[in-house]
Amino acid sequence: MIPIPGQGHVAQLMKLAHRISDHGIMVTFVNSDFIHEKVVAVLPEEAAARSWIRLVSIPDGLDSGGDRKDFNKLIESFDRVMPGHLKGLIEKLNSSSNEDEHITCVISDIALERRPMEVAEKMGIQWCRFVLLHLKTLALALHIPKLIEARIVISTDGSPLNGMAMGVPFLCWPFFTDQFLNQNYICNKWKVGLELKPDENGFVSIHEIKEKIEILVSYKSKFGEVE
Repeated sequence: MIPIPGQGHVAQLMKLAHRISDHGIMVTFVNSDFIHEKVVAVLPEEAAARSWIRLVSIPDGLDSGGDRKDFNKLIESFDRVMPGHLKGLIEKLNSSSNEDEHITCVISDIALERRPMEVAEKMGIQWCRFVLLHLKTLALALHIPKLIEARIVISTDGSPLNGMAMGVPFLCWPFFTDQFLNQNYICNKWKVGLELKPDENGFVSIHEIKEKIEILVSYKSKFGEVE
């Protein structure tokens, strides 16, 4: 099981790991070295000894003094080095004479996209992806085809320039890497879209989503007039 190296993602996948291990299934939980050290430091030794969860780690690609508060930089680095380290880790664990400790399925954070899955496929191992989304967010994601049809958003297979050429106003909800840069240009510089803003608790409310969609649905003027 491998989460993106962020506290919220690690916590949610750890909950899933405990649910799986409650059924007597060994779970190998792969953190970055940096997060692994913090987890082990606060974990009681007796709890670790009794657990069916095996904690292991791989490098995140940054040196010891690297800025891990820069989430975009951290994810880009981890995404670059993770496949090779993950493959090496699986090979090492699966060389054990104890088959109960072998990796037979890779469960990855969906935020890591397909990198872990590609490793698993090449090694002939089953895989699945874990979606860390609120039900409301998941429902919105499942309705994206209808929003595309209504010319409110464009498919992630497209680009901002393609959308602009088609006359499509944007609804921006960036997650990581260059998506934040795209939002800045779309909403602040080019003024061809609207940003979904989180509330004081850091969550994007259903009211915020509904309000921005209604604005875009009723939008009839040219791009430069979207405020």
